[in-house]
Amino acid sequence: MEEPLPATTVLGNWYVNIMFERPHALVLVSDETLLPVVIQAAPMKSFVPRFAEQLAYVLANLGVPTEMIKSELEQMLDFRICKTRSPSILGHLNDYVFHFQLMIDDGKCEPLDQICAALGATPINKRGFLNAGELTMAKFAAAPSKGQKA
Repeated sequence: MEEPLPATTVLGNWYVNIMFERPHALVLVSDETLLPVVIQAAPMKSFVPRFAEQLAYVLANLGVPTEMIKSELEQMLDFRICKTRSPSILGHLNDYVFHFQLMIDDGKCEPLDQICAALGATPINKRGFLNAGELTMAKFAAAPSKGQKA
């Protein structure tokens, strides 16, 4: 397994966990803002473009400007699969999977984009009880505009 490279994106590196119970889904989380994105697990060969499409949708719904979404996705084209060494990220990822499973058990099988929004609105204790959506918007607001140096 390769080592992760330093991220060049606003949202940093992404980590994934799979839900084996129905619906089979992948739950991904940003290491910078803990933003969750949920996509169908199959087909795995189209995982990257489906993740990018869902991420664009989630970011647009948060109010991230289109140009910033486009830049983020362009920088994500170069990717590698690595193992996380962060117990904190793994903990948040597992929490999202747990909450997702609770939603399914309660009969709330909304479309995955609505599940992403519900998970992203969950307060995060270690981040001042802000939620991932708020953290993501703050991160994009603080990011240099295209053409500016960081």
